[in-house]
Amino acid sequence: MFEPYAVLSQLSELVGNDGKNGFSTSETGNLCKKFCLLKEVGEYELSPEDVSILAIVWSMTFAEESKISSLEIMRNLKLTWEVHFEYINRIKQLLHKKILYTGRKNLSHYRIINSDLEFHPDFLSKILGENEDSSKSIMPYSYNSEFMQDWLDVIELQNDAKYSMFEDYKTYQENISYMIDDCLEVKKQINRIAERVNITEEHFPFAEMIRQYDFDENEIYILLELIWKELINSTSKVADLLKLISIDFPGLYLNRKYFNQDAKLVKNGLIVLMLTGNEEITMDTVVRINPNIEKKLLTA
Repeated sequence: MFEPYAVLSQLSELVGNDGKNGFSTSETGNLCKKFCLLKEVGEYELSPEDVSILAIVWSMTFAEESKISSLEIMRNLKLTWEVHFEYINRIKQLLHKKILYTGRKNLSHYRIINSDLEFHPDFLSKILGENEDSSKSIMPYSYNSEFMQDWLDVIELQNDAKYSMFEDYKTYQENISYMIDDCLEVKKQINRIAERVNITEEHFPFAEMIRQYDFDENEIYILLELIWKELINSTSKVADLLKLISIDFPGLYLNRKYFNQDAKLVKNGLIVLMLTGNEEITMDTVVRINPNIEKKLLTA
């Protein structure tokens, strides 16, 4: 029986010693194919070329390289320039499958080339044979601060999902699949909060407010973002919030309804549009949470 990490270790030892690309001998080729067929990684549908990339990352990780970039990977693979673009696409797919990880969310080819890469924690746990069920048993909330921190984690995930999505149409098209995956992570976190709330006896102000006003998800995101901005002593404009809650370019227009004078958050005084006199609402209008609402939600 072959363990995934053992195969990667064998391959990493052979890197750079086999001719033009480091993976051209029958020995390395067979090891790459063997890794692809392991049941632990079968769901990822890897190719031998993908495995060669992973072997390099494995080798560089344990060599404690300070920076593992796409260019360094291709350099260690001894690839010719003609196939560099192909391998950038392969790395992009490995990021998409959550086999590799980078802190950058806008996965354009330029950003991938210049990003630090590492193994995704879930994939690393899988190939090391650690317990795959990393889900924690559902426990009730003990404190309001714990409950609100989970919601602030939601808004961080939502910001990650929408990072740079609307810079231009090309960027949007390149990253829509990644945004969808990140949005699914947001939904999972929200479901987890709901499960914990259902078994929590104490009633927290934000949960009560959601029920009282029957907020939709966009209204929740707006409030959370404004709370977060106050905590870091920053502000949001209408344009920023529209990007946060929209999933496509038409949404940037249609979701303006959340910021007119009859909108639920505005009409009920939960958020404040920073206008003077008869000033019209624009994309540059600053929006803030009502300080009394913020205090109520955070200090219970």
